[in-house]
Amino acid sequence: MSPPAGPAPRRVVLCADDFGMELSVNEGILRLAAMGRVTAVTCMVDMPAWREGARALPGVAGCADAGLHLDLGTRSASALLAFAARGAIGLVDPAGVADRISAQLDRFEAATGAPPAFVDGHHHVHQLRPVREALLGVLRRRYGDRIPAVRSVVPLRPRGTKAAIVAGLGARPLLRTLEAEGIAHNPDFAGVYDLSARSDFPGLLRGWLADLSDGGLVMCHPGLPGEGPAATARGAELRHLESDRFASDCAAAGVRLVRPSEAWT
Repeated sequence: MSPPAGPAPRRVVLCADDFGMELSVNEGILRLAAMGRVTAVTCMVDMPAWREGARALPGVAGCADAGLHLDLGTRSASALLAFAARGAIGLVDPAGVADRISAQLDRFEAATGAPPAFVDGHHHVHQLRPVREALLGVLRRRYGDRIPAVRSVVPLRPRGTKAAIVAGLGARPLLRTLEAEGIAHNPDFAGVYDLSARSDFPGLLRGWLADLSDGGLVMCHPGLPGEGPAATARGAELRHLESDRFASDCAAAGVRLVRPSEAWT
């Protein structure tokens, strides 16, 4: 008689953000996708390395889903908060935002030949009130009943102060709309930290994998050595995600990495 089967592995989407930002970021993400270590890629179609990167995406299409990483020019936390404040008092033009969203979807589709598998925002800008309303309006008009999945940044349990601040910028109203309209989305979210050299990314990721709900999303920001304030953190993420230790952590947590299209309904 066969022993009773153990619990099914929890499905987790590990999403690498910022593809297209720099060649070094592209290279790191493509390496991890080919290894099956990331299962989703968010694409910044207005950034310098997008066109070259887009040519390489078909090579990892069976390993990772590609999504649009909506970019409205928020290059820092202070810029994001300023944009959120203007939106809250009606100083952001929804029509202008909708035009920028449509243009970025056009560029994504022109380069890949298909709609994005999902949509989210750089610095989570897609959840802000004037943006989320414009985004959902564009997606409804453009895709009808085949709307791409939309990232939720609502964690099901506390995951730190920064994660709570991020979610407080509009994540719950967005989630309510996604649920009400039956738009596919992740049921849990993790990955928020300060992207500093002093952070213990392996330890943080181990904790997220341990308590993430089935179908949940962890975002990451890997890359080869490059420029910018997050370059050290990107390199540290890449080294860990390539390592045997990461594979062991997934096995120990009972986690199976899957693409969004395999997990979100």
